[in-house]
Amino acid sequence: LSKSIADLDLKIRSKTPAVPAPTFAKDKLSLKADDPGMDLLIYIETAGSMKPALKPYIDDNGFKTIGFAHRIQKGEEKKYANGLKDEAAARELLKQDLAEREKQLKGLIANPNVRLTRNQYGALVNLIYQRGVGTLRGSDLIMDLNAENYDRNKVRDDFMKFLKMGEVEKKAIDTLLAFG
Repeated sequence: LSKSIADLDLKIRSKTPAVPAPTFAKDKLSLKADDPGMDLLIYIETAGSMKPALKPYIDDNGFKTIGFAHRIQKGEEKKYANGLKDEAAARELLKQDLAEREKQLKGLIANPNVRLTRNQYGALVNLIYQRGVGTLRGSDLIMDLNAENYDRNKVRDDFMKFLKMGEVEKKAIDTLLAFG
């Protein structure tokens, strides 16, 4: 697992320019297929294998799940009963799930002047995907961002309060935030 995290760390670093990228207003951002945030989410959801579950399974919280941790909703049972065709179908499903999480994040950012880098944006979308939008609503993290408090250490500490994962995953997210 530590080799996998090292590979992901290098991938994030290689996709992150040496000079910080320009920041983007919230209405301009969206996750792209090659964003480090997408790689990180896939890494976490697959426990490092980077391979989706093509057949439905029950996750640790008792939810019927498929692909990259897509929770099968009422009315979707028949659609996914035989599983997903391939990894491309799982990635398409993930893109749909992330589009909804992006809308939720944009709804939390009330201040139109908030600026986030692609990596910061990806880390926040990841957090909503992992923990749900309710976790962030009214949090210090969102209040600090809306107040344009971009102190890297404060934002990082606020962010890490939400994580209930192992040190390996925390290091990956920390790397993603640091290279934002």
